Amino acid sequence: MFYLLLFCIFDNEKLSQRTLEDTFNSSGFKALFGLGEEEKIRRSSISEWLSKIDANYFKEIYEQMYERFSRLYDKSEIEKYNLIRVDSTIVADTCCKLKEGIDQKSGKNW
Repeated sequence: MFYLLLFCIFDNEKLSQRTLEDTFNSSGFKALFGLGEEEKIRRSSISEWLSKIDANYFKEIYEQMYERFSRLYDKSEIEKYNLIRVDSTIVADTCCKLKEGIDQKSGKNW
């Protein structure tokens, strides 16, 4: 499920259960992740999986990836590429405030 979500986030403009279903059932995704062509998934199954996944699952994946990243790059490399660790809640909140403060048609501040 993690690979499916991650792949769809990078490969699609909008993420939906239909997108997840179509991507999982595509030959390209199956070939990339070593799945058999006979493996199929339905939106109802995706919905059920998503409703049962513990949020800590994603938190643990994030922590593991960040730990691995930190071992691979020293502080100067991280600064060179301006890579920072941020809380997605802050990013989402800032985006909402920007959207509210800028006229979407003219681009002018309110």
